[in-house]
Amino acid sequence: MERKLDKFIDACNAENHIMSTDEFEYVYCTDCKWFRTDDEELPYCPYEDECNIWGCEDSKQFKYRPHYETKE
Repeated sequence: MERKLDKFIDACNAENHIMSTDEFEYVYCTDCKWFRTDDEELPYCPYEDECNIWGCEDSKQFKYRPHYETKE
């Protein structure tokens, strides 16, 4: 059974998926390897104070996300 948050993340990624790490490209928290969900399916990140992980429209240029790393 697919979790609600997984559906949300997939929808965001399908619409906004950018894998480039060019400093002027826009990247999203849901594409970052540090983005996780806890047991209650709530998002968290060790760097969440530097970005808004509560909205998939939280795109920022790569140069403004110093901890962003693409998922492998």
